[in-house]
Amino acid sequence: MPKGILVVSSGPVEAGREAEYNDWYNDVHLVDVLKVAGFTAAARYKKVGADDDPQPYLAIYEVEADDLQGAFGALGAAVASGDVRMSDVLAMEPAPSLTIYEHLYELSS
Repeated sequence: MPKGILVVSSGPVEAGREAEYNDWYNDVHLVDVLKVAGFTAAARYKKVGADDDPQPYLAIYEVEADDLQGAFGALGAAVASGDVRMSDVLAMEPAPSLTIYEHLYELSS
């Protein structure tokens, strides 16, 4: 069970580049993020009925770290160093929304 999750909302820079955005996100970005210490799994989702939403995509990263802020900082450093490769296909207006959550409780059937 992860100690936390990083939730990211984002979208492609333009509708005509959505396939390129998804290819980059799945084949490059997720792979790079999962190389950062503490990041152990990732899943992506697309909002249903989000035709006009500039950020219809959601990525959820599982984080196994005692220091969640430190793991988030390590991700930022990896982006800055180029170890996590970014692309011009990622919309920056609006900028992607990143939020880290600490795991509190879980219930399963």
